[in-house]
Amino acid sequence: MKKRTKKILAVSGIIAAILAVLMLVLVIIDENYGLFGDIETYPEEAEMNKAIWTSYEEIYSEKWTFDGAGIYDEEHSPMFDASYNSKEIMIHFEIKEGSMDESVLENIAEIYKALAPTIRECLGNEYASYPLVFFFQKSYRGELIRVTCTNNCDTIQIKFDGEEISIKDIVRVFPELNELEGDMKSIKYDSIEELAGFEDLQMLDLHIRLTEEEKEYILSLYPDCEIVEESSYKMKE
Repeated sequence: MKKRTKKILAVSGIIAAILAVLMLVLVIIDENYGLFGDIETYPEEAEMNKAIWTSYEEIYSEKWTFDGAGIYDEEHSPMFDASYNSKEIMIHFEIKEGSMDESVLENIAEIYKALAPTIRECLGNEYASYPLVFFFQKSYRGELIRVTCTNNCDTIQIKFDGEEISIKDIVRVFPELNELEGDMKSIKYDSIEELAGFEDLQMLDLHIRLTEEEKEYILSLYPDCEIVEESSYKMKE
């Protein structure tokens, strides 16, 4: 009986030691990278995360895991570099296993449209100029789509990276989109004509070389659109 008790105590001690180490690691990560935030120091961040967790779980929980939201600037993020980075409000979601289907873009649109006004309300006027950047991740496989809202969501930017997405679906679900960026070699599309349907496209960066005919077609749809060619693709060659 005594031996069994000693074994139980030994196992309990090991578990307690492991938990203590894990907590220490989390504290170190938090101090250096600001992943979790400080409720007392940054109550606005805590309020934002609480609102997303408690008020909108029914919108995202079927397909996504909420990985937290934070203010990205020199005060809140020790890793922030003002010469390289822009100040942003970052909101992270990770798709659940087996949840990738034809309705995922509609769900993304529903999430950002529902959360944007609540986040602005939680953070107040001090952060009104910070873009809201919604990251929708594919776990270890990287980013699926990024939605950036600026000017009270009067300007919407989307950056895509995933063969699961099609141009037709982006146009159908996000007709209000103003700026579109992504690698056309990693997305489903048949012709450049599929870009027709946006209300006011102002910037297009597809990381490919466009023919003069393709550029003329795009400008015939969106006369004020800035066409950026191969800005990111050149880095891969």
